Amino acid sequence: VIEDEQGGYDIMKYVLSMGHRRIGIIGGRADNIHTKKRLLGAQKAMFEAQVLYNPDWVRYGAWDRDSGYEMAKPLIDAGVTAIFCMADRMAGGVYDYLEEKGLRAGEDVSVTGFDNQDLSEYFRPALTTMDLPLAEIGEKASALLLERLKEKENSVEIPREPIAISVPCSLVERQSVKRLVP
Repeated sequence: VIEDEQGGYDIMKYVLSMGHRRIGIIGGRADNIHTKKRLLGAQKAMFEAQVLYNPDWVRYGAWDRDSGYEMAKPLIDAGVTAIFCMADRMAGGVYDYLEEKGLRAGEDVSVTGFDNQDLSEYFRPALTTMDLPLAEIGEKASALLLERLKEKENSVEIPREPIAISVPCSLVERQSVKRLVP
């Protein structure tokens, strides 16, 4: 599984390190485990930086571009300087909204994503995001499966408890987050 909580923490810590204190968040569905864990990580980073968490600046959507577009309006109206999107597609919707309002991502409002989908490097400016270790997760899962098959062949009793292996995400820093001068 992806270390969602650490990923949310790392990207929020980065945004905070760039001087932002008024940070909006756009997540997937509120009941989604990825949303919950990423939000928890972001809250921890804010707490450590002594930045007050404002629940009014957290919006939920459907992991898509339309959600990013729709949720950007109340956050921009509230005066946030940065928006952490929990999916690159939602960040694309934020870019659309900003452009429509004559604002520039990475200049007027900083934007981050999560997933490092191929499209994120083609946004203008290129999107700062978290890279998901999908290949590593696939390799570990297939190695575990092969190990279990070998154990079964050798009549070794296989534990019935599920095993969760967390794999960390990594920050991909691009041009969509502006450093604020204090």
